[in-house]
Amino acid sequence: MAHLRKNLIAVAQLTSTHDLDENFKTCVQMVERAKDKRCAMIFFPECFDFVGKDAQQTIDLSMDLNCHYLQKFKTLASDNKMYMSLGGFHQLDPLRKEKPFNNHLIISDKGEIVGQYHKLHLFDLDIPGKVKLMESHFNSAGKKLVDPIDTPVGKIGLNICYDVRFPELGILHRKNGAQILAYPSAFTVETGMAHWETLMRARAIENQCYVISSGQVGNHNPKRSSYGHSLVVDVLICPLRQVKKLIELTDEETADLFIVAKKVQAKMEEKYGATSSTVSCQDGVDAGQSVLHVHIHIIPRTKGDLGPDPDAIYNEIMKHDKDGRTVRTHQQMTKEAMEFRNLF
Repeated sequence: MAHLRKNLIAVAQLTSTHDLDENFKTCVQMVERAKDKRCAMIFFPECFDFVGKDAQQTIDLSMDLNCHYLQKFKTLASDNKMYMSLGGFHQLDPLRKEKPFNNHLIISDKGEIVGQYHKLHLFDLDIPGKVKLMESHFNSAGKKLVDPIDTPVGKIGLNICYDVRFPELGILHRKNGAQILAYPSAFTVETGMAHWETLMRARAIENQCYVISSGQVGNHNPKRSSYGHSLVVDVLICPLRQVKKLIELTDEETADLFIVAKKVQAKMEEKYGATSSTVSCQDGVDAGQSVLHVHIHIIPRTKGDLGPDPDAIYNEIMKHDKDGRTVRTHQQMTKEAMEFRNLF
């Protein structure tokens, strides 16, 4: 096993849909970026293969371990000489007697399955008026914990998402020699806002080991959204920190943020033929912040784009995610993101 400090990891955050081919294309792009950084291993979240529109589609789209789709990931791993954590593969029951399993797979840099774990704790949640997700309607629970898996970045204890709420699993993994606890996830927005970071930090604190949590993020379909906020927590409990307000940044970080904002503004004005821009930071909940980390809105402007009052933009910012408008598809946002990336 290689020394822990000598190998980089990549943590991929996805917005999977029911379109398996598009999901794979996104994963390929993530692997290419990880390879450019010379990462030894990449961690994909739960449901990396797909997120079904409903329980029946989830069952219908499930696959077995020798399927062509999984073979593409094995080839991707071997071609790029990179280990992969595939955080939750929808695996058909080999005997076809049960619903599919939620299987956390480890693929070696030779393209071989070297570890797998069927999720033990299924997520059944029904909060009236907010969220309903009954995993037991389309998945079967696993039967056993598995030993930690040797990888170039350390021995990994395999878990999936809801397992993080059961500290005994982490303790058992640690006793069995795990140096890293992996929790690939598709946390709901509601539970993520309440508990995500607290739970991941808690597992790192009580076990004094690393925690890697790759997450699904954004809108998968009209019925399902995920929280994101992927985390890597070290043994000193120093995650890539979440900064909620501008005043929490250091002077150096503030300078970096606005230098980047200027560069983005220039490219956006050029792309859209704009003459001006609104650069806005809603710094705190009472200022309209709905995503609880520092971020800047950069909106290209032209004369009269919202009528005679240029300040009408602030009303638009406040209501853009609350006025019932149709949410753009994952494919539309991916296409737009790639167009923007090519500008730099």
